[in-house]
Amino acid sequence: MKATLLISLLLFVPALASAADGKTLYEVKCGVCHGAKGDGLGDAAYLLFPKPRDFTRGVYKFRSTSSGSLPTDQDLDRTVTNGLPGSSMPAWPRLTPEEKQAIITYIKGFSPEFKNQAAPEVMNLGTAPAVTKQLISQGRAVYERMQCRVCHGADGKGLGTQSQNLKDDFGLPIRAADFTRGHLKGGQRLEDVYRTIITGINGTPMPSFTDVLKPKENWALSAFILSLSKPVPITPIAERQVKVTRVDRVAMAYPDPIWDKAPVTRVPLKPLWASGHFADNAAVRAIANGRGIAFLLEWASARKDDNFMSVDAFSDGSAIQFPLEPTKGEPIYTMGERNLPVNIWHWKAAWQRELGVQRKLADVYPYMATDMAFMGLESTTPYLTAVAAGNRFSWPTRRYPVEDLNATGFSTLTTQPVEAQNIEGLGTFSDGKWHVVFRRSLASKDSADAKFDKSGELAIAVWDGQEKDRNGKKSVSEWIEYRLE
Repeated sequence: MKATLLISLLLFVPALASAADGKTLYEVKCGVCHGAKGDGLGDAAYLLFPKPRDFTRGVYKFRSTSSGSLPTDQDLDRTVTNGLPGSSMPAWPRLTPEEKQAIITYIKGFSPEFKNQAAPEVMNLGTAPAVTKQLISQGRAVYERMQCRVCHGADGKGLGTQSQNLKDDFGLPIRAADFTRGHLKGGQRLEDVYRTIITGINGTPMPSFTDVLKPKENWALSAFILSLSKPVPITPIAERQVKVTRVDRVAMAYPDPIWDKAPVTRVPLKPLWASGHFADNAAVRAIANGRGIAFLLEWASARKDDNFMSVDAFSDGSAIQFPLEPTKGEPIYTMGERNLPVNIWHWKAAWQRELGVQRKLADVYPYMATDMAFMGLESTTPYLTAVAAGNRFSWPTRRYPVEDLNATGFSTLTTQPVEAQNIEGLGTFSDGKWHVVFRRSLASKDSADAKFDKSGELAIAVWDGQEKDRNGKKSVSEWIEYRLE
């Protein structure tokens, strides 16, 4: 079997035999994206954009050292700990300092540059000034004078006149940062933005400004850029736990006042293939009684996409995933792994639209001519290819727009039999947001279904039809703990 998809996105795995074994830690957490040889060519690399870092080149983007220099161990530790917002690189806050150092040491061994070059010197940031309206105004003037808008756009959204032509030093396409989304990969503090400006981003068209601007100008520019950024509203890591609130009844729909009893946990989402727009956070609520349990997922969407009857249309969707056997530890969270399967509940907006509605192909293809008599069907019944092929989920007897699935690794996604499809679900689109409820009995005798104990882990995914999301092109969360009252 191929290595499990997106192993590097795992937030937590069971403790390994030796925290100092950097090779083993790297292979478990990083190899499928960055590759066994550290060349960025792991099994899942083709699914990711931006591409995983090629460690063999010794070129690192986010550092505290001068342009063209290697990073310090502290720089690498910062990236491992915080991840890179807006990309598939996750944060790893649960790794111990010893585990992180073991991985860092092993990663450095992929490139001879760390042996050939002297230890890099950290650039002096100085003292950050107070951010004032005057400082921001000065920064705006620097932004214009240095023509930052050519790449990043006049409004900072990354859509400047040259933004479509940008490539990195290896010839791969690269996006100019969108400052407005709150995904500043080097960090959201004023000091973080200043550090990126004076060090530059190795391997990209972003240069260092330390030789062309005075420190006070760089601070002003940093303040202006930060003023454009709107940080993603998420629950702090220390408080990021879904509390399953005990209620008298488990609601199936939204809105319903019963959901007001459940606290909101807002989690960050990371795009596996970064596009101009993607769902960057989602709210999770959960309720349960002695018989059932339900989860409510909410996220912003520019529009409602619930029709994929034409070849260029894609459906909005969401999924919630649980380890099948939580007592054995959390698996690779995207699709599980060989000995640690996952149970996935997948809601599809297009399925919901189709339920109880006869599909009218003529609405999509008004000039279509069909010989119904030749097909042996009533003239009022359109020919449904999937039904004719025996696709069990194309029949109108399907009760809910949710599919109950299992996976044990890369390319193993399997739907449960029709008789085992026991997940109820319903989505509501209002005020530019999807609100999707998943509900199931609290207990299930089906061995392929998730078992709910006092606590466990879950992960979520969101698909945006407008962005042509499908399959592995989606935004995902890391593992989140849930706890039943």
